[in-house]
Amino acid sequence: MRNLLREPEVVIAGCGAISAVGCGIEPLHDALKNNLSGLRPSEKFTSPRFQSNIVGAIPIDWWGEGARGPGLGEKKLATARAGGRPP
Repeated sequence: MRNLLREPEVVIAGCGAISAVGCGIEPLHDALKNNLSGLRPSEKFTSPRFQSNIVGAIPIDWWGEGARGPGLGEKKLATARAGGRPP
């Protein structure tokens, strides 16, 4: 008889953070130590219909110039192939 109350199997594939201060644990740790939020003005929200143009977006240098949006799947795959470091 199978044990139906056994513990579920869990696999942790990685650990990291994607935030307004950068990608990875190190940038996040440094920002927390130095009391930095990563919030900054954005040219995309300068219309009068927005109350503010301050955003907490992922830095463009992490996505790369010309990126139209976060290709998260592709970026994460490239990061995994590069040994856990952004390419």
